[in-house]
Order: sequence, then C-alpha cells, then structure tokens
Amino acid sequence: MIGVAGLFLRPGQVFANLICVQMIALAAVLNLVASAHFSENTAGQLFAFVAIAVSTFQSVLGIAICVSFRRRHGTLSLEDIKVMKG
Repeated sequence: MIGVAGLFLRPGQVFANLICVQMIALAAVLNLVASAHFSENTAGQLFAFVAIAVSTFQSVLGIAICVSFRRRHGTLSLEDIKVMKG
C-alpha cells in the first residue's frame, strides 16, 4: 500500500519511483513466504528467493539506466526523459 501511494504522491522523481516499485515487489515476496509457511511447502520459499533476486536485478538495472541518462543529459526529470523516444 505504501509503495502504491508513493508512486502517486511523487510521480516526477525517478529514484522514488524505483524504491516504490521495489517495495511493491518485496510485499509480494512477503506474501509468497507467508503462504508457503502456512501451507508447509518449501517451493514457495524457493520461488520467493528467485523473486528477490530478479527484483534486485531490476533495481540495479534501473539505477544504471538513471546514472547513464544523468551523465548524458544532465537531468533526471521525467519530463525530459521523453527525449529518449525515437
């Protein structure tokens, strides 16, 4: 809930949006672990581990794109990112 609210409250900031998306993904992983615990199935916990790894890779890739864009264009404003459209 906090991650979704953060996406709507701070729509123009790239890093805040990345953190909010990460919070949403971690909430989904927490639900996977809780359901795996109550159903006594370890496959859900393994899937949660893979989901955390993929989510971390997604965040690292997003930050790398932001750093590259900042170096090239000098700004991280979402309005200026429209320049990337071909």
